Amino acid sequence: MNQIQLEKGHALINLNAFFYPLNLVQWSSAEFKKFATVSIRKENGRVLVDLAPGKGKSAEETALHFCNYVLSLRREFGQHA
Repeated sequence: MNQIQLEKGHALINLNAFFYPLNLVQWSSAEFKKFATVSIRKENGRVLVDLAPGKGKSAEETALHFCNYVLSLRREFGQHA
């Protein structure tokens, strides 16, 4: 299960690295950088993502889309891509 913490204008997403492999989070980050600011770090088996959507976009909705995008890549490329 992912955890999303909303801050002013951005979301902090705490992901399990097993279900959200770092390489797929990085790939997703590259796609989301077209309309959001994204930074990633790995810490203690977790992948931490700070995501700030563009003006007028919901941080919560963008964070949920980000998590779903990573999972769809995982499904497309295999469980441990």
